Amino acid sequence: MRGYVLRALLSKEARRVGAHRGTLGMVLLLLVSAALLSFAGARALEGALGSGSANVCVIDTWDASPWVSHLRARVPPELRARIRFREVAAQPGMIRYPNGAVGIQLRPNEDIGGYKIWTWHPPGAAEAAAWCEAWLWRETRSHFLDEVSVDAGTRALLLRDIGAIDSRDDAWALREAHARFRQRIDPEGTKVPRFDVERSPFRSVSGAGAREAVAMALTLLGLFFVGIFLLPSMTCEERERGVLAAIALSPASAAEIVAARLGFYFLFAFGLAATLGGIAAPLALARPFFWAVLAVVALASVSIGFTVASLAKTQRGASLGALSYLFATGVLLITGKDSVLEPVTWLLVERHGPELLLAGLSGVVRGAQWLQLGFTAALAVVWAGVASLAYRRFGWR
Repeated sequence: MRGYVLRALLSKEARRVGAHRGTLGMVLLLLVSAALLSFAGARALEGALGSGSANVCVIDTWDASPWVSHLRARVPPELRARIRFREVAAQPGMIRYPNGAVGIQLRPNEDIGGYKIWTWHPPGAAEAAAWCEAWLWRETRSHFLDEVSVDAGTRALLLRDIGAIDSRDDAWALREAHARFRQRIDPEGTKVPRFDVERSPFRSVSGAGAREAVAMALTLLGLFFVGIFLLPSMTCEERERGVLAAIALSPASAAEIVAARLGFYFLFAFGLAATLGGIAAPLALARPFFWAVLAVVALASVSIGFTVASLAKTQRGASLGALSYLFATGVLLITGKDSVLEPVTWLLVERHGPELLLAGLSGVVRGAQWLQLGFTAALAVVWAGVASLAYRRFGWR
C-alpha cells in the first residue's frame, strides 16, 4: 500500500467528518454526559439507579420449618401479589432477583443455631424492603408467641409490641428486639430460635458498580455511533453524490480504500470511546485489558458498519440497515438466553462486548475473560474480512 494515497484518503475522511455538524454535536453531547457522570459521583448514581421502593419481595427459604410454613400461610390478601416465596434448592448457583424487587433470605445458621435473616435491597435504598420486613417480623413474633406458654398479662404486652412494629425499624433494632423477645418468653432457648439480622445492597455479578455500568453504556454508545451509524451514513452519502465512483476510478486500489476507511473510523471510534471511558471512570485508563477490549470492539463495530455501508445504496437504506442489525441482535440475545439458540449468540460481538468492557472498567477480570477476548477478536477479524469482500463486490456501485 502506498503511504501518500492512504494519507490523502485519511485526510479526506477527517475533513468530511469535521465539517459534519450533527457528528460534532453528538460527540459533544457524549462528552458532556461523561463529564456529568464523573462529577455526579458513585453514590448519586446509585441513588438514581436504585429504587426507593420495591413492588415485589422475594423470600428465599432453605427448609420447611413450622415458622416458614406459618409465614407462607399468613400473607395478607393485599400483599399476596407482592410477596413471593422461593425454594433455594430450585435456584442453583448464584441467587438472583428480578428488577424492582427486594430479597429476604431465611438461612438456617448451622454454626450457632437459629436463622440468619438477610435482606437484599437496591444500592442506596435500604428502606425499599421496610414494608416486607415489618410484615415478616410481625408474623414471626405471632408464630413463636403461639408456640410458647406465657401468662395473659405478658401475652397482652407482647401483642402490643408486635402491633407496634413498622417500617421505621432498622436492622440493629430488629436484632435487639428479637433477642429481648426471646429472653422474655423462652429464656431456655428451646422453642424460639436465635436470629441474626443483616442487610446488604444488591451486587453485580461482574463486581462493577453503577458508575462502571453507566460508563460502559456511554462507551458502547460512542463505539456504535461511529462504527455502525456514522460510517454507513457517510459512505452512502458519498455513493449518492457519485464520490465513491470517482474514488474507485482514481489510482487508489480497493485495498487502500478499505484500509483508509476502516483505519480512520477505527481510530475515531477508539479515541472517542477511550475519552468517554477515561472521563467517566478514570482508573480504567491504567488497565491494559480495557485498552484491548476497546480495540477489539472498535474494530468489530466499524467492520459491521462498513459491511452495512457496502450493501446499502442510500443513506436511508444505511440507517435502516444499521437499526435493523442492532434490533435483530438485541432480539436474538434476549430470546436466545437459556434456549437452543444460545450457541448462536456466542457468534455475536454484542454478546461479549458489554461484559468485557464492564470488566475492563471495573478492573475485575477473570482468567476466562482473556479467552473470551481472544474469541471476540477473532470475530472482529472475520467481520473485517466480510467488510472488505462486501466493498469489493458491492461497495463502489
